[in-house]
Amino acid sequence: MANPELAIAKASFSAILFRKEPVSLTRPEIEAFHTFLYDAIQQCSPANVQKCKRWILQNLVPSPARVSALGKYLAALSNSFPDDAKTKPSTRRKRLHILYVVNDVLYHVVVRDRDTRFPTELEASLAPLLHGAAKFQNCPKQARKIEDLLAVWETQRYFPAPILNGLRETVKEAPHGGKVSTAAAQGSHDQTGANMSSKLTKDAPYMIPSIHGDPNTPWFDLPAANWLPHLTPNSTKPMAPDMIKPLQLAPGPADKALAKAVKDLLADVERLYSKGTPQPDLQHHTDLSEMGEHVVLDEITGEVIDGETYYAWKEGKGRKQRRPQRFRLAFPL
Repeated sequence: MANPELAIAKASFSAILFRKEPVSLTRPEIEAFHTFLYDAIQQCSPANVQKCKRWILQNLVPSPARVSALGKYLAALSNSFPDDAKTKPSTRRKRLHILYVVNDVLYHVVVRDRDTRFPTELEASLAPLLHGAAKFQNCPKQARKIEDLLAVWETQRYFPAPILNGLRETVKEAPHGGKVSTAAAQGSHDQTGANMSSKLTKDAPYMIPSIHGDPNTPWFDLPAANWLPHLTPNSTKPMAPDMIKPLQLAPGPADKALAKAVKDLLADVERLYSKGTPQPDLQHHTDLSEMGEHVVLDEITGEVIDGETYYAWKEGKGRKQRRPQRFRLAFPL
């Protein structure tokens, strides 16, 4: 994955597609979209754009949450391409191709289907998409193509005038180092689209699915929690891969303890990948171990007394486990 922002956006996008909004998608269906999108970005031919558009119309447009997640993913993907990369097609052309895909979907949804919900849900992601495509200096052809695209959006009335004015300001200032226009950002957040969808998502209760994982996924790609029933404490007996299946759960709202654990995990992810990472708690002496794990050290002895690994195992709990008498490393050093 190119960067943390893209990794998080892609994971969030896939997570929403797995939900029943209105129909849960399988992993092969999701991978098919990424293939269609990659082909359209590499070669923006009518056939490639049509394939990508048809998939979006069928699987994303009916769900406002999916449309909002699509916009965030496209913005993260577009800005993940290196500005100075010498590839074919070039980065500026790739970013323009993403905008062309969005434009084709907009025309079909608004002009043909007379549905105005799709552009409303997509507004929050338009400014970073256009900013990334217009930030290249001394590229008059690129700027002209983006201006022509905005002219089409104005003619077809995809977006209100304040939104378009803010987008034009973003495009105008992008080559000179300007950031995303506050007018465009404020206009998109003032609408009831992505902002309301995000608010509803936060206010909605956490729901437990009927199964934990995709039944069609190989055992080694399933969530690690599916291994727990097959792990025997203090035993070296290996697991039987054929027996590892998605856990059957009782669907419904999650209890408060589980919801709190999920919120704490999401807060840790936000802290880990946010650009303005807060300073660690100064009451404890923290450090990184040889494995890159955050650990808490005893101020006097320097020994590890607590910490967390990437896999969420607590250091203290791991040390309390009784070790077998004959201990062997799983992997040679």
